[in-house]
Amino acid sequence: MKITKAHYFTLLITVFAFLLPWQTRYIFGAAPIGNLVGEYGIMSVYATELLLVVGLAVGYTWLGFPKLRQENRPPAIRALILIGAALVSVLFSTRLSLSLAQFIHVGGALVFFLALLDPRVELKKVLLGLASGLVLPLILGAIQVLTGYSASSSIFGLATRNADHLGDSVISLADGSRMLRAYGSFSHPNVFGGYLAVGTVAAGTLWYHARSLRYRYAYAALAIILLLGLFLTASRSAALGLALGTGLSLLVVRMKSVAAARIAVIPIAVFVIGGALGLTIFAPGVAADTRGGGVNETRSIEERAAQYVEFGNVEKKSSPLQVLVGHGVGTYTFEVAKIFPGRDVFAYQPVHSMPLLVFFDVGIIGCILIIVWQTTIDKMNFARFPKRDAVSAFAMGNVVLVILFFDHYIWSSWSGLALIAFVMALTVRMGEPEHTDVS
Repeated sequence: MKITKAHYFTLLITVFAFLLPWQTRYIFGAAPIGNLVGEYGIMSVYATELLLVVGLAVGYTWLGFPKLRQENRPPAIRALILIGAALVSVLFSTRLSLSLAQFIHVGGALVFFLALLDPRVELKKVLLGLASGLVLPLILGAIQVLTGYSASSSIFGLATRNADHLGDSVISLADGSRMLRAYGSFSHPNVFGGYLAVGTVAAGTLWYHARSLRYRYAYAALAIILLLGLFLTASRSAALGLALGTGLSLLVVRMKSVAAARIAVIPIAVFVIGGALGLTIFAPGVAADTRGGGVNETRSIEERAAQYVEFGNVEKKSSPLQVLVGHGVGTYTFEVAKIFPGRDVFAYQPVHSMPLLVFFDVGIIGCILIIVWQTTIDKMNFARFPKRDAVSAFAMGNVVLVILFFDHYIWSSWSGLALIAFVMALTVRMGEPEHTDVS
């Protein structure tokens, strides 16, 4: 098939979205804690990052400079300013090489965000690419749950998973046995769960726009499969995000007053997320019961709550400059190791809260810039209610919103950064006016 100028960018971004779940990467360095290297000390570049950058370089050389609609310039410009703040934090980092390596992923996510804003990219095909690309990882995840095991593969970026291995994520059953949670092709079930939640909304959006009954059946089946896969991951944050996003979206669509819906969704989201956070911090036993309870679940919740206290102990040793511009992206676990030496290297984890982790990495300035960027995008989205595409993007945004309060991977990993770039770009574009100026 001849690749024409008309659909080159759509094909490139669709293939990229399809392959995004696979973690194939080239490791070019490592920063040890003591004599051992943990996941957050590995410096690498992912195959999907290279595909995106090389593909866009070829496309822009062939087709000229990127295009951008006039109304989409503010979020694009603010994203560029934000990446500048991340670079400043790198320059002041106590571990320059590690921060530079992590900055590659932040920059790659920015490139993905800007590429999706190009009006030549057909969003519905990209949605299909992401949703359908999760099917093979889901089959792998089902095998992991059923057998309690999966083998490693450097080509596909897979690590060995075993329900009997300490460190692999499991659910403790009533009879004392351990059931491996579905990892799929991802580094953790929670990451897989986040993608499945967003993919479920994407499949639902495609179902709404399907022009024939045959396609409606196909997209409905895809949404149901991804939703069932979400349960195999046992990811609380992803499930809560999908439930909140779906519930608020139905509220927006059903309420007669769009203005009232815009006002109502914010306090409801704050109440739900705040309540879940409160359970995590003050009632870990109750929070653990949401996924069947058990010793492992209670310990997991308690460890997360303890991380919030640990964060305060680490952050209070920051200098005024570090509070302002951050310690440098990717350095948190190493600062924890300085204050709490002697732990197993795999026990040093980023705090399970993106806002706290971002504050540590890029400081007050970076946090303010992120809030401004996010607010700009949300205002654009809210202005388009109750258009179904805008509401779908709103649902995806709520999935990410919940996840970022309970997990760190949205900021600490390439998969998470790519996911939030995808959702934010779709929030900018979905429901946009059909006839606007392009520069």
